[in-house]
Amino acid sequence: MPSAEPTSTPLEIEQKYRITDPAAVEADVLRLGAIPASPQRHADTYYRHPSRDFVQTKEALRIRRVAAAGSGTDTVTSNDHLQAYVTYKGPYLAGGIKTRPELEWRLDPGDPDGRNLSELFRHLGFVEALTVAKTRRPFELEHQGRQVVIVIDDAGPLGHFVEIEMMAAGEEQVEACRATVAKIAEELGLNSPESRSYLTMALATPDYRP
Repeated sequence: MPSAEPTSTPLEIEQKYRITDPAAVEADVLRLGAIPASPQRHADTYYRHPSRDFVQTKEALRIRRVAAAGSGTDTVTSNDHLQAYVTYKGPYLAGGIKTRPELEWRLDPGDPDGRNLSELFRHLGFVEALTVAKTRRPFELEHQGRQVVIVIDDAGPLGHFVEIEMMAAGEEQVEACRATVAKIAEELGLNSPESRSYLTMALATPDYRP
């Protein structure tokens, strides 16, 4: 089983919070001075490893397909102009706010919808676990010299959430990033952290449909 040992891979520091009033949270985010980016629709297809259980190892492998929001549908389709990304997330490091290695890159121009990589995964024995869909409103914030991404997600039947995310180049930056995430959450009045991933929540939702 992989262990959360020191790594040169960039580290994602992230905390998710369940919210009930996205408009009020957005107003608070803007009051912090965050800059809004274009809304997006995500279709995240997660994969099972052929020889180890990602649920047990706390890893994740997905292909994310991104389309612009506001085009008349909440579902990402093959007719959309897509950007596709592959993401691997490793086991969590010890500590309160979730921290884990993350690798992500865009697949275009050779594979703009991720179809080729999906076929490669299939040939290698990976199996699709589930596709999770959401609409995302991202915001960029500079907080005490550090770059922070705040996103507000409408995850359909799973509910509404806000995520506060940072990237650390190494473990020596982790505690400062965790402190920044905690401080921003406090400033936004967020006090209902959700430790489960969207995939975990979707798998636990009977008859989940994105």
